[in-house]
Amino acid sequence: MKASDAGPPLVECVDVDGFASLESAILNKEQSLHLTDGPLFCVTVFDTPDASQYIHLTMHHAIADLVSWRILLSDLQALLSHKALSAKTTSFQEWASRLERQAVEWDPLLWSDYMCDDVLPPSNASVYNSTRHRIVLDPLVAMQLDKANETYGTNIQELALAALTGALNELHGDRVDLCVMLEGHGRDAWDSSLDVSSTVGWFTSEYPVVLSATETVAGLVRQVKQKLRGVPHHGLSYGAIKYLAPSSWRTERIKLHRRHNLSFNYTGRFQEVDSAGSRFFRPVQGLLHVPQHGPDEQELSPGSLLVSHGDGTILALDMHIPEWALSPDQVRAWGTLWCKWMHLLVHHCLDSATIGGRTLSDVPLLQSTETVLAVEAEMLNSLGLRPLDVQDVYPVTPLQAGFLGALMDDPAAYVLQVVLDVCGDLSLDRLQRSWHRVSQDISFLRTTAVASEVGMFQAVTKQDWSEWTMLDELWPVTTLMDSTAKFLVADRRRGFT
Repeated sequence: MKASDAGPPLVECVDVDGFASLESAILNKEQSLHLTDGPLFCVTVFDTPDASQYIHLTMHHAIADLVSWRILLSDLQALLSHKALSAKTTSFQEWASRLERQAVEWDPLLWSDYMCDDVLPPSNASVYNSTRHRIVLDPLVAMQLDKANETYGTNIQELALAALTGALNELHGDRVDLCVMLEGHGRDAWDSSLDVSSTVGWFTSEYPVVLSATETVAGLVRQVKQKLRGVPHHGLSYGAIKYLAPSSWRTERIKLHRRHNLSFNYTGRFQEVDSAGSRFFRPVQGLLHVPQHGPDEQELSPGSLLVSHGDGTILALDMHIPEWALSPDQVRAWGTLWCKWMHLLVHHCLDSATIGGRTLSDVPLLQSTETVLAVEAEMLNSLGLRPLDVQDVYPVTPLQAGFLGALMDDPAAYVLQVVLDVCGDLSLDRLQRSWHRVSQDISFLRTTAVASEVGMFQAVTKQDWSEWTMLDELWPVTTLMDSTAKFLVADRRRGFT
């Protein structure tokens, strides 16, 4: 029977002698899957003599990615809790059909800076052994990663790759590019009518990236972040063009490009199982030893780098490198240097002297990295604003530029003043809190102007910097109008800068 003709999935209940028997029972189930003849997936409830139960779900990797597992477990928990499922999203079949049509629309030349001619494996590569090495990051460093990411707006994958890049260059003692194949979840929609957020299927995309070392730690973090966030179409177009678009001079380089020798993957945190409200709990790691690779399984890349979370604050790097690329001693040294560079990056990000910064991916309207750096320097020097203090930056409109030019000649120009009478008792504290709430909802109330050598820009601050003045004076009714007018004149002369 072909997999496509298979009936509903069979949920089996199997008795095992105990926890120790689970390994072989699980392996038998996983080895029973077949992509063409079926089954493609199965569900098994294992009962043990002590009345413990273990649910085993397994699917052929070609039909479901990691995100699909999160969707399935979320739906299963919802049904077990008698809750309704979320609305149905775009089917995998429709998404695949539209991806094929979209492949011809994407520009292949955008990938030019992301592909390198990696070292060609030797003709007898199969006779070389591979080094497998696992190294665990200091838990104290791992605990600080989330806080460290705030400084440059990075994530764990970006810091891990920055550390690998710096470590590789230190290992070789020279400028060496880190060429890797990265994985993306592949669910980014190129059309607003597509929604596969709750669709089960194999969406994972793979694409090349080339990362280079820089002179400074700050430059390294920003360069890696920008390179990753600037990936064309979130990585989806590389494979679509390579395998779905027709051949032409524009697609030739992608179609002929040989995948980089190393793949990199960061698995993230599997929260649907690990969260406190979950109905499912993983067996204690290390108790089950089910092989993750078959004896005849072939890796897509000669080598791999995997960063994953373990129990608690554990963050580990698993390295699988062929000896024709790096010797066993070099692999172990690279792993040790990665830990060193992760510590270095975290220390830099948390150092009070580190200013931090944005990349073009954060403020795309600035159009170049040079402009980002110039505007950040001007904000710091003239306004005392660090990048962490700012929510967004964008150019002023032509009319605003004219207003700002007039303000430079006359700070009192284009100043609007409003006087309001308050009836009843006034709570200044309540008024200030209300204004603060309004300013958080309306971003232009937190806007300041930045005049730099590369142009004029608006910076939206995260905090409300409104100035409040309380005059503790009593004005007689007979002089109220004159006193108010004098205050307004003095306030206007002070102007805005």
